[in-house]
Formats: sequence, C-alpha cells, structure tokens
Amino acid sequence: MNREYDFTNDTTYGPFYTDEKSIWKRYFLYKNGVGAADPDSMSYKLQQIYRKLWGDDQPDYMMTCKNAYKKTDGIYDCIYCRNTLESNPEIQSICGDTLNTPTTVLNWILAPSGLKSVKNQTIFYLCTGCDDKEFEKKLKSMEKDPSVQGKEPSLVDSIIEYLKVWHLLGNFMPVPVGFNCGRYPATFDFFDVTLKLIHDWYLYGDESNILDILISSKNPTEKVTAIENTHKWLSSFKENDTPSWQVFVEKNYLGAFVEKKEDGKYGNPKEFWAGHFDSQKMPYNMGECRQFFLNATKWIRDRNTEMYDVLDGK
Repeated sequence: MNREYDFTNDTTYGPFYTDEKSIWKRYFLYKNGVGAADPDSMSYKLQQIYRKLWGDDQPDYMMTCKNAYKKTDGIYDCIYCRNTLESNPEIQSICGDTLNTPTTVLNWILAPSGLKSVKNQTIFYLCTGCDDKEFEKKLKSMEKDPSVQGKEPSLVDSIIEYLKVWHLLGNFMPVPVGFNCGRYPATFDFFDVTLKLIHDWYLYGDESNILDILISSKNPTEKVTAIENTHKWLSSFKENDTPSWQVFVEKNYLGAFVEKKEDGKYGNPKEFWAGHFDSQKMPYNMGECRQFFLNATKWIRDRNTEMYDVLDGK
C-alpha cells in the first residue's frame, strides 16, 4: 500500500472530496461531515491493518463495532457495521482513535480573527464568505506574531504539512471502550499529554489516581466502565508479569513519540512544545502552535514509517 495513503479516501462520500485539490477545502468538507466518515473506526482498509498489527482477537474491553456502537431497531449506528458486520457476523471490527487533531490548535490560532468555534467543532467552514483563500489569508495574518515572524517553515506551511499526515496510518491506534472521548477533557486531544498520563500510571501505579484524571465522562457509570477498560488495556502490556511502559510503547509502535534513553529503553514522552506538560493546556503563543504542527507532523511520519516497515515484514 502507498505509505502516503489518506484513509479518508476509503470512507469518502464522493469524488467531490477525493478529487479536491485544495487542502483547506478538503478540511472544510471533512469537518463539516460531508466529505468523509471518520476513518479511525470506519475504514475497511484500516480495519485490515489493525488486524495485522494488533491481532484478530480483541478483548471485550477494546472498542469494536459489537461493543462500541449501539443498535437502533436492530440496525448498527456505524456505517461500517451496517455494511460489513451485519453480513459477516463472525468479523470483529476493531475501532481506533485518531491520536492527534489539528482542530484544537486551529481554533486557538483563529480566535483573534473573529472566527468563532462552537464546542469542539470549528465553524469557520460555515462562515459566509469564508472560502479557502480567505481562510488561508486569515491564517497568514497570524504570521505577524513575533514568535513566528520570519521563521521557516512558516506557521501556515507547518499547518499544511500536518494536514497531509493527519489521516496517515501513523496517526491511528486501537483503544479500549470509553478511552477515545474520555481523554478529551483532561488532554484537549493532545496525544503528548495523553502519553504523559499513561507513562505516569506505569510509573506510579493505581494509587496515583491518574486514570481518574485521564478519563472523564458526564455519566458516572460510563466513567467507571471506561476507567476499568483502560486499566485492563494498560495492564495487558506486561514484562515479567508486571505492567510495562516499555512493552506498551513497543506494541503500539509509539517510539516516535517517546524519548530514547542511552541504554535503548523508552523514557519520557516528548512534548509538542517546551513546557506543555507543565500547563497541559492550550498553546501560549503562535510559536508554540507552530511547534505543535512541526513536531506532530514529524512524529506521525516517523511512526507511519515504522508501522509500514512492520507490515512489509508480515
């Protein structure tokens, strides 16, 4: 398979999306829910790769169409389940998570321009008169900020490069039920913060109460279940019968997001920008936004290469 394959092309609603040359228009179409379905759980090609890299038999606590998507009048909510699982009930479709998203940081960048956001979904693609050229113009106006002015690659170029890797294989991973949405309030969908909390759980154990911080839900019952599922998931990566950060990183192909020690072992997760683990919140300036896009792009690409290398050897 082409290592630059964008898995939204496998879940697209039509050629108006796949044939679109403007990367901004593709982004608008995708975020508006009319370009393509979220591939992390609905791409058939990605499902096949999940099985090759993580195995066919997923435990009950992992996200699959059978346990993560409800039926309405006997019909699965998920497109993939309706089209595939109903006709092939023996298939256990694995549902994943998109590790990093551009939307959170783009919302922050665009706030001074007057383009607003609602909940976690940007609405600039709904703004009257805001086409792709106007959108890029507004982004370029942010490059006057001293923290990014004159730097190469520019802020806009760093965003464009990120959008090219957003839906590559290197940005997907199977996760337990409740983890995908549960991690957002504590991490703002920043995967470096997610990994930091996971690393600290392996370091300090259950007494640290870290999983209670990592997983959130308005429904207390759902939160308890999600924490239990996440605990089972993290505990399944063992070395000498003990939960192991080393094994977790290795089995999930996450070395690109983690520091490597002199002895070859995996150390602390890397920060998208300096000081991010101290605040664990949004960027402070445009320079930190630029660092997010530069680092996320590189680490996704590096992980993408590792995963395809493993696939080529299978």
